[in-house]
Amino acid sequence: MVCQMWTFDSQPVYRVVLQASVDVETDERIQTMVRQEFQHCTVLAIAHRIGTIIDYDAMVVLEKGKLVEHGSPAQLLSKPGGGHFSRLVEDTGSGHAEHLRELAIHASEKSNVTSTRLEAKRGAASDPNLGMS
Repeated sequence: MVCQMWTFDSQPVYRVVLQASVDVETDERIQTMVRQEFQHCTVLAIAHRIGTIIDYDAMVVLEKGKLVEHGSPAQLLSKPGGGHFSRLVEDTGSGHAEHLRELAIHASEKSNVTSTRLEAKRGAASDPNLGMS
């Protein structure tokens, strides 16, 4: 794993390159560490395994150095007619592809719940009448 940090608008941004050459167990430990230690940070992950990024908030798919798709994994997997990312997932085999799709949907649902809670908190914080009778 290679990690690089820089700032953008005074906020840290981390670039993490996750190597495909590590065994699955080590990869899982690295993924767990990245998710825990950088949970409140912007992480740009360059991944060689789909499972590494299937629960990320957003992703870009490049082909020959060109942007071909972007969005959340769940959005990309639900594109009508499929797409580049959907084909990559299908290429992992039907059983594994189904598992990856379930992980993407679960992450999307979890993200939507978190976003709704944050929006509610922001709305409450900005409502001058809240708590007044």
